[in-house]
Amino acid sequence: MRIYPPPIKKAQGRLIRDAFSSNPPYNILLAEYEGQTAGYSFYFFTYSSFLARRSLYLEDIYVSEKFRNLGIGKMFFNKLINIAEKNKCARMEWVVLDWNVNAIKFYEKLNAFELKEWKTFRKLIKSD
Repeated sequence: MRIYPPPIKKAQGRLIRDAFSSNPPYNILLAEYEGQTAGYSFYFFTYSSFLARRSLYLEDIYVSEKFRNLGIGKMFFNKLINIAEKNKCARMEWVVLDWNVNAIKFYEKLNAFELKEWKTFRKLIKSD
């Protein structure tokens, strides 16, 4: 398993600034367990030209290691499905790193499936 470092200071500042802006580009769900922050989920909406409907894009679900296996990830996932339904989304999508076997198994247990015919592409844009 690979461990990625947390965002650098500039990125941390942008996350906070954007979260509390008048028009935040993403939404956040937080989970608490016995008064402690146990995890978070970032999501936002996109649009499918194929379906002519909104999609909920799941950017991140993170549950702190000491709070795993308590159902918090499933709670996030179910809440996101409810949000997608409320917003009349046609689907919910996300990407998972191929080495994150635990996440893949988690999503498969929830009847999510891999889109084998799609490839994810990325173009980095230098902005700082």
